[in-house]
Amino acid sequence: MESQPKTEEEVLLDSYHDLKVLGQTPGGKILVEAYTKDIISSLNQLAYQYKTLTHIEMIAVCAGLQERMNVVRTITRAEQAERELTEQLHT
Repeated sequence: MESQPKTEEEVLLDSYHDLKVLGQTPGGKILVEAYTKDIISSLNQLAYQYKTLTHIEMIAVCAGLQERMNVVRTITRAEQAERELTEQLHT
């Protein structure tokens, strides 16, 4: 018996669930905490060294900041995103 392929929404829901579970594990919490510290460090660097950083260095700091913020945001918002998508699918 063949199973039905998952819809895009079901695949997305599975991804949100996996990210939520990751955020609840000890390793996920360590990852979020470490990235949060890196974010604060990058913000400090921008705040206190903006006068001496070259344009390229500032872009590099901002790119790293954006990447870390995206990871933290993705993990920490996964539970809410899963809940909202579940509600949409069931209405």
